[in-house]
Amino acid sequence: MINRVLIRIKVLQLLFSYCLSMEDNDDNRSIYEELANCFDNCYLLYFHLLKLPCDLAYFHLRQLDDARHNAIGSIDLNVETSDRFADNSILRQLTEVPEFNAFCERHKSCSWGNDALFLKLLLDRVRSSEVYQQFLSLPVVGRTAEARFCRDLLREVLLADEGVLENLENKNSLWTEDDVELIGQFVIKTFRRIESNDPKPIMPMFRNNDDAHFGAQLMRHAIEDMARNNEFIDDLVDSKRWDAERIASMDRVILCMAIAEAVHFPTIPTTVTMNEYIELAKNFSTANSGPFVNGVLHSAFRRLREQGLIVKP
Repeated sequence: MINRVLIRIKVLQLLFSYCLSMEDNDDNRSIYEELANCFDNCYLLYFHLLKLPCDLAYFHLRQLDDARHNAIGSIDLNVETSDRFADNSILRQLTEVPEFNAFCERHKSCSWGNDALFLKLLLDRVRSSEVYQQFLSLPVVGRTAEARFCRDLLREVLLADEGVLENLENKNSLWTEDDVELIGQFVIKTFRRIESNDPKPIMPMFRNNDDAHFGAQLMRHAIEDMARNNEFIDDLVDSKRWDAERIASMDRVILCMAIAEAVHFPTIPTTVTMNEYIELAKNFSTANSGPFVNGVLHSAFRRLREQGLIVKP
């Protein structure tokens, strides 16, 4: 689930904080523990977001069941006992996945069921949404329509809801709106896997062992090579008549990471590294950082090839 795009983002965020505090702390051992904790929190957020529509549908089912009983306990058969949300087969199938249940059992915080007021207000917003109304208006509903509803509900309603974001922030102060958006894409992919009857729809924390170790290795190489890479960057900037003293701190970290990745990870093409770090510059640094990082990395990779430090395409 945690891919290399997300890994680079988390390494960048921690490495930037590390660089700001280098003068106060010579011990970098804790940064690797923080990185591992970041990945654990990302995976925990994945299950929180998976659990939310399940708990919301179950809450709605209980509301419908309660509505069938009047004050003296008899049953009013004129009240519907279910609807397409409460009986959604995709959500029901998710709640029957052993890996999903086992994780949520170990991590009780994944449950949203303890906050009835929050669920009631959120359900009201869901039921008034265009996504919900369009789903109810379909003459016939099959698994494809149910899966599409789950994806649209998450993308257009739940992930955009301020109450959900606030609730998540209260659960874990390390979760940001960007994290919710990124991890939400993996939840959407999970619904696609359920729709296609994938026997293992729950995504693992990492796709493989290489990805599992990529973050710590990238962090180590970036830290070990930082002084040398900063000198290299200053030399490149001077030769290109850029002002080295005006390089944004975030741009320096991005460039150091990109050079470390290009040198130490021979299986990653330099074009991939180039594109990934230009995107990081656009998203996490200044408005002019994308073109600047692009220009510096082109010069850096060309010189590193001339020096024999990069021998890949």
